[in-house]
Amino acid sequence: MPSDPFNQPSSTQAPAASGRERRRDPRYPLIAEARVIDIGSGSEFKVRISELSISGCYLDFLNPIPDGTDIVVKISRDTGVFETNAKVVYNHPGMGLGIRFIEPKPTQQAVLNRWIAELAAGSES
Repeated sequence: MPSDPFNQPSSTQAPAASGRERRRDPRYPLIAEARVIDIGSGSEFKVRISELSISGCYLDFLNPIPDGTDIVVKISRDTGVFETNAKVVYNHPGMGLGIRFIEPKPTQQAVLNRWIAELAAGSES
């Protein structure tokens, strides 16, 4: 199975008893449209996200982009737009890829924080 950065333990977390590491940040299901731009090639793709966390997301994406590729991601929902640089951290060929957000601007981080708070509140009910 590919390395999953969302499953890396923080310095205060120990691996789960089963040997599988715990997720660093909770993921929330979210279906939203996104645009991805490969910074190196300039290629642009319209995709869908299916999970969101404070540190990254999972993109339903049939075209593989190599791990380590620098991208720009722009996620659109009815409550706004979040845009930041990101890095591809793992691939599931023919299915999707996981990305890690890279230092979002403060205004963009505020949008992401609001979305995560909404999603977390919705998962508690």
